[in-house]
Amino acid sequence: MSISIKDAYESEYPGKFVAIDVTTEKSYVGDSPIKVLESARKESPKGLFHLIRVGASGAYRVSYTRNAHQDWLFR
Repeated sequence: MSISIKDAYESEYPGKFVAIDVTTEKSYVGDSPIKVLESARKESPKGLFHLIRVGASGAYRVSYTRNAHQDWLFR
């Protein structure tokens, strides 16, 4: 039986923040939302990120489309 990504992150990074680049699926882990997004943007300046706190339920519904104009997100 394999462990899910969710279970792996919850056991290894409880309470940390994860930013996932939705175009490359690469994840970045940090102690605060600001720090993790700074780190992610440094490595992937044009990335589109989904940010979540490990172990917390999501507060918003998120959707994604490949045809969206994304430049406005991180100005």
